[in-house]
Amino acid sequence: FPESVKKTSRLFKRGGSRGLKKALRNEDWPTIFRQGPELLRSNPWDVLTLQAMALACESRHCNEAELVYLKQALDADHKSVDVNRHCSRSLGRMGQFDQAIACWHRVEKLIGKDAEATRMISQLAEEKLKYPGGIPPAVVASRTEAAKKVAPAAVAVAEEPVESLLTPRQMLERSL
Repeated sequence: FPESVKKTSRLFKRGGSRGLKKALRNEDWPTIFRQGPELLRSNPWDVLTLQAMALACESRHCNEAELVYLKQALDADHKSVDVNRHCSRSLGRMGQFDQAIACWHRVEKLIGKDAEATRMISQLAEEKLKYPGGIPPAVVASRTEAAKKVAPAAVAVAEEPVESLLTPRQMLERSL
């Protein structure tokens, strides 16, 4: 076996997931970021590790990475009430109300009448109606800021006049 496989198998034999649970209880995010990928390398469908990684990403305000881990956890166990609750809370916090409501509906379907699910569905529907387009202004602003950080060159190109992007031949053809 390659060395990485041996190391990961040793983590499980020594209770590597126990260390992750302890780090999660202590909110030791750096440890989770260190151990999580090692555990996921040997089992990419480990729901506990995926949720721990999502919580660690939430603590660092890495929303996109958090959603990736939660989607993977949902793919691994879409009938888990805990995973659906976690996803719905995260999606609601990020202003993705329709998807959050869908997760709460799955919770209701899985366990029947649930007071929290019913309350959260109505609260999220109310929040969605408060904002034009169903997205809070803070979320729109954070998405805009993230887009500027990711692609400042693209934003700069978009702000230039169209004429400066045309070749001399295209400008001549346009004037004719």
